[in-house]
Amino acid sequence: MEKNIFYIKSLKWVKQLFRGSLYLFYLFAVVFILLEITYRNYWFDFYGSELALLNNLNSNKTKKDTTLLALGDSFSADPNSYLKTLRQNKPHWQIINSAISGTTITQSRLMAKKRNQQFNPDILIYQIYVGNDLLEYDPPYASSNISFFRKSYWFLSRYLKVLPYLNIRLKNIRTLFYNDTPPQPRQIAQKFDPKKYSHRSRLYFQAEPDYLYQTIFTKEKKQKILQNYFSEIRELLHQFPETTKKIVLVIPHCIQVSDQHQQQMEQLGCTAPPETDFQQISYPFLRALQPALKNSNAKIINALEFLQTIDNPETLFFTNDPHLTPEGQKLLGEWLSKELWKTSNQ
Repeated sequence: MEKNIFYIKSLKWVKQLFRGSLYLFYLFAVVFILLEITYRNYWFDFYGSELALLNNLNSNKTKKDTTLLALGDSFSADPNSYLKTLRQNKPHWQIINSAISGTTITQSRLMAKKRNQQFNPDILIYQIYVGNDLLEYDPPYASSNISFFRKSYWFLSRYLKVLPYLNIRLKNIRTLFYNDTPPQPRQIAQKFDPKKYSHRSRLYFQAEPDYLYQTIFTKEKKQKILQNYFSEIRELLHQFPETTKKIVLVIPHCIQVSDQHQQQMEQLGCTAPPETDFQQISYPFLRALQPALKNSNAKIINALEFLQTIDNPETLFFTNDPHLTPEGQKLLGEWLSKELWKTSNQ
């Protein structure tokens, strides 16, 4: 009799626990759906904290001759990026850095309308990074070389746009498990070590060893992804008026700059057919971008053309990270200042 009573109480407790869990799941699902809708429509400035961190908005209240707005990823979002040099070279300009680390075209497109309303820029820079933009835009979730958790995240992030945002917000938790912190100046003096190289870069080569070859040379596997990617860039550009001078700044991967970087990437697992020339100045990705943006009234600036003129290209990038060093960013900023002078006087 006592056993039956215990069994009945246990059964009731299990049912209550199941119902409670079900209610929590429904609540979580509703909150997540509302967050997804809010994010897709950008009803809230999700990246307002990054905007405030990278800009002294109070000092920008003084009327400037020209307003420049920059959108992009970590190559622009670095406080010591080329935009710092532009500010120094053009003190009479209002330069707004609205780039976000760890993002691609989708996030920039979502915030573009908001930023146009806020700043009404005379010049827009949208920065592309050839290195991983396409891979992050459409992650290789079917790869057999990555964990189930990573596959699930990459698969869901193709449809749930707010997931990458939440991932950025949780990056402090991620750093407890991965050494994926921003590059520091001291890394310049380090020796190249595949085990110490950026975790994210190693993960990408693990998931898709030929992704750089597929991206740079726009091979069949990337064709459909590329068209969708270009379509989103056009959508972003069309959110700004015709009076805004639009620039698409294309940052190359370090493998495109020197033989030494190519050898290092091969040690990390990068694959490509024999005799592949990664250092073409006018490469297929760039050639495909030009007609795709033909009707967008945008000027394409190919940073590779400049970076290959540097005498010691190995100093442009961190030893164990594909980002530009402070010196590399400064040189890029000085060169870009001259290019912008040409654009602003056309």
